[in-house]
Amino acid sequence: MNTNLITTDRPRIAIPAGAYVWSYGGGVDSTAGIIECFNQGLDAPAMITFGDTGAEKPETYAYLDIFDKWLVSVGWPKITRCKKLVLPKTAKEKYTDFIGNLLFGETLPFYSWGKISCSPKWKQIPQDYAIKGCGSWHNKIEPSKAWVDFQNGAPAITKMIGYDSTEISRIEKSDKANAKNKSPFAFQYPLYEAGLDRQACIKIIKAAGLPVPLKSACWVCPSSQPWEVIWLAAVHPDLFETACAVERKALTGKHSRWAEVVDFLGWEDLIKEYDHFPKFKACFGLGISYSWNHLARLEGIHDADGNFIGDPAKLLARANELKADGGNAADRRTCA
Repeated sequence: MNTNLITTDRPRIAIPAGAYVWSYGGGVDSTAGIIECFNQGLDAPAMITFGDTGAEKPETYAYLDIFDKWLVSVGWPKITRCKKLVLPKTAKEKYTDFIGNLLFGETLPFYSWGKISCSPKWKQIPQDYAIKGCGSWHNKIEPSKAWVDFQNGAPAITKMIGYDSTEISRIEKSDKANAKNKSPFAFQYPLYEAGLDRQACIKIIKAAGLPVPLKSACWVCPSSQPWEVIWLAAVHPDLFETACAVERKALTGKHSRWAEVVDFLGWEDLIKEYDHFPKFKACFGLGISYSWNHLARLEGIHDADGNFIGDPAKLLARANELKADGGNAADRRTCA
């Protein structure tokens, strides 16, 4: 057991039967979950894995370094950054990561189409490689000691997941999917066990002397709210422009289904001329129900020809205005 126990009066987190690993997302919940495991005296995890899509916000990458220092200070392992190495099928395919895949394929993230999330391919599988190993020559990884021990008869490795006490539906969905897929891992949800919601997680992080991390999500994430898109344009205009290029290629490129649905109007014409984005049964924008390029014109980020004209200060003020209607707990993105 951890000899540096920080006592708490919260419900106890069950001690895993064997080795455990943390599936770290880089956001509030999983950061607090790791800290709480330390606070409650659990032994250090065998690994802390982070699925790196190559499209995380710069602030998230910076936070990994900050959290690594805290982990080292308490004698716990640093974060293992797990990135899927893509081997293009032909010499013409010039991409090696998630964004390159989208641009080359002229498509949007799976989630834009109402399909499963992008997590399995770009986040979950790379983390599994770090634990189980990978035999592909272009992604060669040796299995971890915890996995070797499991193969030799040790109890199943437990994956710790950072769903908080309000997310029982996500936990149930996760358990059903893992059972269906016959996962070799056991799964545990420490925040739920300890009865910790998002606000409690924030308090735990601050009490550890750490800053509260930003929401962890790709900067091209289809579930981004309009204020988040405007914040990205203000703070990281280069990333915003790449995201708009991803959308433009997908909606006007080889896989576009625009003409099948709207035979009287081109997608580019809609962006330039219309003051609302029409509703369709199928998705025709990166934002699922809206287009980032269209939003950019309406909010003065782009002119009618798609040129970037946004003023950072005004965009941050606008993001704050829209965020007032609802946002992520302690999300400080528009405060800088």
